[in-house]
Order: sequence, then structure tokens, then C-alpha cells
Amino acid sequence: MSDSRVFVDTNIFLYAALEDDFQQGKRAGAVNLLKGITDKLVYVNTQVLHEFYSIMLRHGQATKRSTTGSTRSSGKQRSP
Repeated sequence: MSDSRVFVDTNIFLYAALEDDFQQGKRAGAVNLLKGITDKLVYVNTQVLHEFYSIMLRHGQATKRSTTGSTRSSGKQRSP
């Protein structure tokens, strides 16, 4: 008997979403896995959604900080 339900964990979504040069093999595997379950009923719980959102938010914040950090060290201050 074949079950048409599948649970997808946070790491699968993260590997598929993040473009990390060191994890390209895992990214390709995660993307292929997600493409292969289009005929399944996919279950995701709220913890997975929270973890995904939190990590993606931190990833975006880290990128933002690294690009704006050099402008803060210029010694110039804004007037209120």
C-alpha cells in the first residue's frame, strides 16, 4: 500500500532556498526532492515554518549588516 502523505523537515526547505557555494550538492538534492513530491500531500508543522522563517531572517540580517558595516566606521554622524 502506497501512502501519498509526506512530511518535509526544515533542512530540506533551507537547503533548497539558500544559495551556499559550499552546499550546492545538498541544495540540488533538496530541490530535486521537492520537485519529486508534487503528487504527494505535503505536511509541514508550525515548528518547521518558525525555524525556516527565523533562519531566513537571520541570513538576510547577516547579509545586510555585512554590507552596511563599513559605512558606520567613517566617523561621520547624522544630525537629529
